[in-house]
Amino acid sequence: MKRFWGACAILALLTGATIWQGHYIAGYLEHMAQSLDQAQALVEKDEDWDQARRLSEDVFSMWETHKFHLHATMNHQDTDQVLFSIQSVRQYLQLEELDQYVAANAQLAAQLRLLVELEQPTLENIL
Repeated sequence: MKRFWGACAILALLTGATIWQGHYIAGYLEHMAQSLDQAQALVEKDEDWDQARRLSEDVFSMWETHKFHLHATMNHQDTDQVLFSIQSVRQYLQLEELDQYVAANAQLAAQLRLLVELEQPTLENIL
């Protein structure tokens, strides 16, 4: 009987850690997507490229800070695709190409939100 309760305790611990990790990742990925949305709004309304660059660079640096954790816990294809999108957004910010920047930035924000969705403990993600 002790083994059963020990196994239950380990299962509960692992389940709790998995749920916490999902919420932790979801929190900062959603924050990153919101910051990208703010940067895009600044460019579309006021053409404030400097502030948009600062917000975007904050997002890129946050990605770099968490890159090891994301690569260790998520699908590498998904995280690599985000890296490619970050490079595109950087280029369009540098060139100040509004149309391409808006499209690339929206795609990057959508990819980040998709990663959040993939971390949710739903039946679809479990199966």
